[in-house]
Amino acid sequence: MANGTLVWRFPWAEIDPEVCDRAVKEALAAFPGTRLLKLGPPAPARARTYVVGFPLEMVTSSVEAFEDPPTPLDGKVYGRFVMVADAELGAGAVLEGKRNRGIFSLMRRLVDDAARRLGGSEARFAQPSTHVAGRTFGSFEDVLGHARAAWPLDGEDEDSFEIHLGDGDPEAAQVVEVVGFEAWSESWIVFWCTVCDADALTAQEAVEKNADLTFATLAKDGDVFRVCWSCPVSVLTPARFDELVLRIAEEADALRASDAR
Repeated sequence: MANGTLVWRFPWAEIDPEVCDRAVKEALAAFPGTRLLKLGPPAPARARTYVVGFPLEMVTSSVEAFEDPPTPLDGKVYGRFVMVADAELGAGAVLEGKRNRGIFSLMRRLVDDAARRLGGSEARFAQPSTHVAGRTFGSFEDVLGHARAAWPLDGEDEDSFEIHLGDGDPEAAQVVEVVGFEAWSESWIVFWCTVCDADALTAQEAVEKNADLTFATLAKDGDVFRVCWSCPVSVLTPARFDELVLRIAEEADALRASDAR
């Protein structure tokens, strides 16, 4: 059984139930005999839960089911995932390992397909927060302390550090740099993530790409283009900080993938 939580991100801020339901139903075509339940209001909302029942014979053909046997109900094994929306950070799909015992691999295939149909990004494992939910940071030192506990860091300094994302392949790793500074009599941080060399884009192309960004800004920084986003430290909870780390990396990934030069 997978113990983590997978997150997919979508380039929109509200859930359209009809569009999401259609994508999930189309993805379910690859799993004959499944049953779909939807939990959530019928109008655009902040969350929509999908409960999927897989035929028991389909589940028991999976090695994962033998290693971590799930509990069947009426001849089916049920899993669930949630689509959530945030006006500031956009929307996403969340798949928790603990709620999908023995069928996590089946559910991941399903949500991967549905996310692709909705224009979503590749799944990433969410990083756990070690702070109390809802508590905001008071200083850059608070941010650094949380980051040390939750992420693999490098290049630590008194006012900056780097977070390395990826599966251990140095060539495929994304690096998000976090820098602290003082502005308007309070502590701020900025997130940076490199997209490409400076000669890969013209100034006009960079401005045009900015128009399509969900959040953040594409900026020339010396000999590279990077996406950046800043905010006061005091508005960030640990969970929101973790979310922003993933989002800034995803924006850089999307820009890099769209660069045809």
